[in-house]
Parts: sequence; structure tokens; C-alpha cells
Amino acid sequence: MRRTKAKCARSPLPRTGPSRRHRAESHLNAEARLSALGQDLATLPLDGLPGFLGVLEKLRGAAWARLIDAASNDLGQSGQHDELLDAKEAARRLCTSPDYLYRNAKTLPFTVRVGHRLRFPARGIERYIRLRQGR
Repeated sequence: MRRTKAKCARSPLPRTGPSRRHRAESHLNAEARLSALGQDLATLPLDGLPGFLGVLEKLRGAAWARLIDAASNDLGQSGQHDELLDAKEAARRLCTSPDYLYRNAKTLPFTVRVGHRLRFPARGIERYIRLRQGR
């Protein structure tokens, strides 16, 4: 009897947000603007420096707040429960075999060890799928 491969239950996620190229261009544009501010600093009068430093500190604080918020969301601290899946359920969501997950557990970024058992966070798998779809 011939075995047929089961169809993947996961549907492709739609692409949302800016493209990778657009994000890279935006990042370079922001760096260029900051570099221009650094060049303007040489011509800024001394009495304008305290205000300039205040603006820089506000920007720095906003950047740190954004990083901390992103890190807390990635770690599951946003108040949502992150379900730990067994290899069979994780393999179903990833359209792979449980054996593949066990063999590649050390290289997969979402693997969690609980004692001797491997578990796979559902949100980590979703994030992994979203990142891989951009390739």
C-alpha cells in the first residue's frame, strides 16, 4: 500500500508592512539624517547645545523604550500565554516531521527543553514562519 503525504494544514500568511528593501532604505535614510545632525553640531552656537542635548536624550529614550517593548513582546511578557507544543503538533504547524524537529532542535531558534523533553512555543513557531516567508 502506498502512503500519501498529508497536506499541510497551515495556510500561507499574507505579507503585510513595508518590504525588506523599503526598511533598509528607511534605515539608511535615518542614519544619513543623524549624520547630517552631527555635521551641523560643529556650527551650532554654544547656547544651543543644551537644547540639542535634550532633544538627543528624548530620541535616545524613545529608542530604548521601543527596544524594550519589542524584547518584552518577543519574550511573551505581553500578557498572552504562549502554549508549548509537543513535536507532533509543532511538526504539523511547520509541515515537517517530528523526526526533523528532533534532529534539528539545536539549530531551531524556538526550541525549549523541559527536562529531557523538547517543546516548541506556538508564538515562536508563528514568528519563525513569518520571518521565513520574507525570503
